[in-house]
Amino acid sequence: MAGTQGLGKLVAFYDDNGISIDGEVEGWHVVPNVDGHNSEAIQAAIERAKQHNNKPSLIICKTITGFGAPNKQGKESCHSDALGNEEVAAARKQPGWPHAPFHVPEEIYKGLDATARGAKWEQDLEARLVRYAEADALKRRLNGFAAQ
Repeated sequence: MAGTQGLGKLVAFYDDNGISIDGEVEGWHVVPNVDGHNSEAIQAAIERAKQHNNKPSLIICKTITGFGAPNKQGKESCHSDALGNEEVAAARKQPGWPHAPFHVPEEIYKGLDATARGAKWEQDLEARLVRYAEADALKRRLNGFAAQ
């Protein structure tokens, strides 16, 4: 539907990890073979997708299921089974992540915190809704209807 309706601002990601089969894609701008483990490659693909605003975009990210788990990556069991404490500990060592499970260091947390930006967006939305309500009330008055 997105392709036939020309939803040019829609960008979707498809995780092509070799576990499922992808079929023909029609009506979409396709960015193939993006390294789904490389944030710079993903950002570049998003920028490419933004250039094609006459069609929705599908970014096909190539990934390895269970990436970083030294004994289970690339295996189906990563989808269905818990890695287990030893494999999780080994997976945390691979990228040099010395932190305890479920701990996010303060500097990373601050970089991900969108509270201020979200508050600004919410404030802008509320102001827009007030303007819409005022415009609706004006239209009703101009059309001879009593304000409700």
